[in-house]
Amino acid sequence: MTSAPQNITVSINGRIEEKRTPQLSIGGLPVGEHTISFSKEGYQTVTSVITIEAGAENTVHGDLKAAKVEVVHSGKGSLQVISKPVRCTIWFRDEIHDKQYERFNLGKIPAGEYPMIVMIPGRKLTTTVLIVDGQRTKVEVSFIKGEDPFVITRVQK
Repeated sequence: MTSAPQNITVSINGRIEEKRTPQLSIGGLPVGEHTISFSKEGYQTVTSVITIEAGAENTVHGDLKAAKVEVVHSGKGSLQVISKPVRCTIWFRDEIHDKQYERFNLGKIPAGEYPMIVMIPGRKLTTTVLIVDGQRTKVEVSFIKGEDPFVITRVQK
């Protein structure tokens, strides 16, 4: 965790930590959502809910001056999309890709969360994809009635 200003109090799920160095490291948080607050006398407390994913390392920045909490991911990962039907259009990282083959792959993607839209004529599916350092995020998309529209998994590269 980093902050502006320095020397603040951090609360994670009610557990208090004093941040007296430029970075505070907290390990062992379970996968899932966690409520985090940054506070210091003279500033408004900022609070956010962050999501910890398996294998992900997050840097959380509490900016009391700007009254916001940001999650910053480090490293690079890759993306693989498999869809039913095979042909579709993918909008990812502000780029449009026409998927023509069974698998669509993108590499060297900065780690972080990205919106993704997958389209076929007359239908559009939307999700958020987390790219994790050193891992391939595999997104299986289905437009078939009765199937899950998105199944997202990660594998070590």
